[in-house]
Amino acid sequence: MAGAISSQLPNTTHLLCSWHISNKFPEKLASYYSKHPDFNNCIYNSLTEDVFEDRWKALVVKYELEDNTWLQGLYGLKHKWIKAFTRSTFSAGQTTTSRSEGMNAFFDSYVSSCTGLKEFVENAQKALERQFMREKEEDFKTRQTCRGIKMKTALEQHGASIYTKTMFRKFQEQLVEATTYFVEKDRDRSLEEDEYTYYKCYRQLVDPEK
Repeated sequence: MAGAISSQLPNTTHLLCSWHISNKFPEKLASYYSKHPDFNNCIYNSLTEDVFEDRWKALVVKYELEDNTWLQGLYGLKHKWIKAFTRSTFSAGQTTTSRSEGMNAFFDSYVSSCTGLKEFVENAQKALERQFMREKEEDFKTRQTCRGIKMKTALEQHGASIYTKTMFRKFQEQLVEATTYFVEKDRDRSLEEDEYTYYKCYRQLVDPEK
């Protein structure tokens, strides 16, 4: 797949799923991974490329993994799956597991490993047409019904004007939940030549609708 993408879609950025890769760690590094959380911290909590590099090298030396070919291969592909390297690439959330698995499930009922190219194109077109019709039905329902405004804020009213009824309900739940929190600056700190600002987040116990 990687070869085909680079050849036929040279301007496309091909990323790998960090969740699937992380699931291989217990199998490939069983004696280390299960006992030490260092790997997850390095993979998911390294905010910059330099921080990741330092942590990765320290782990390799600490656990004497310099000769581990599987780990070397992953390091060579770091720009495809480590967040510190992929942060600037827009992916519309498709790098998350739920998104990618949801897309797989969408096409699973229309194609299989035995599907030919012609049949694949025809079936994919049918799948998209059905999805398009579902969206049109949602748009129609949205235009015919009113959405209840809870907070009367500009943001909520804007959401009501652009989202379908189903999506607005989800958006509204998140918006109401967000108003129960407030953030305040905690401290500034220098870490490995980078400057960071830390914040504290608190949740209010007062009902925002009252």
